[in-house]
Amino acid sequence: MPQHRTRLKKTPAKRWIWLPALGAVVVLAVIVVAVAHTGQQHAPKPAKAAAAAEAVQSAAAHSAARHTAQRHPAPAPTYPAALSVAAKVLAWANGSGGNGRNEVSDQAVTVVSEASAGFVPALKVACEQLSGEVVAARSGSPIPDPAAQEWYASALGQFGQAASDCTAATAGRDAALMTRSEAAIAVGNKDLARAAHIIRLLAAS
Repeated sequence: MPQHRTRLKKTPAKRWIWLPALGAVVVLAVIVVAVAHTGQQHAPKPAKAAAAAEAVQSAAAHSAARHTAQRHPAPAPTYPAALSVAAKVLAWANGSGGNGRNEVSDQAVTVVSEASAGFVPALKVACEQLSGEVVAARSGSPIPDPAAQEWYASALGQFGQAASDCTAATAGRDAALMTRSEAAIAVGNKDLARAAHIIRLLAAS
């Protein structure tokens, strides 16, 4: 009997042997491409890189300058010397302020002088004029020294009261009221003298 030879079928090479290697190569290639793409996205552009470097240098320079300024502070600025109080007071005394003061003082003397003659028409006029001089002096500039101004304001208050009492006294021929007017003038003269004394002290300083 003829013998039948059994032919062995050629088994194709198993592809699963090299598939893992091929897959690894593909994965590696994908990773390389992704890294390169990411690097391109995050890589600073030349202009931005230059701006960033300039900002860093500016911040460093500012920090160094600030540190130097703290160790070596700049000298305080100098200004022209302010006008002294004495000079301001003298300017007041030699200007309209002093003129107003003198007008009040002179008119108060006139009131006392006219009062010695009794209730004559001239006394009424003198009292009214004293009132006007006090109003004008109060509307002027104050003495640029608190102590002197305090005495001056007190004097003007006394002279104003004296003028009011004097006017009322002449209208009613009231001797007691006229005496009170003259007493207020005396107090006003003392307050005015105190203010003048302070002005003289400032002028001599």
